[in-house]
Amino acid sequence: MKKDTKEIIFELIRLNAPRGVQVELKENTTFFGDLKYDSLALISLLADIEEEFQLEFDDMEESLEAFENIHTFIEFVDRYVEGE
Repeated sequence: MKKDTKEIIFELIRLNAPRGVQVELKENTTFFGDLKYDSLALISLLADIEEEFQLEFDDMEESLEAFENIHTFIEFVDRYVEGE
């Protein structure tokens, strides 16, 4: 069974979260507050998403706005995936 976009994104978010962060991932989980993401974790996550979905994010300002919480990030990635 093929994983859906949301499941893949959740896996990559977990993979890129700083060590020791124990947070149940929900769509309203925040990257900076709840997950303690920093700029390196964000860049790593974006690179993993680009590789997984064969995408290229061309607007970094829009990319950064997508990191309000997991829900906004999933919507952001979905727009790129559907735009293929």
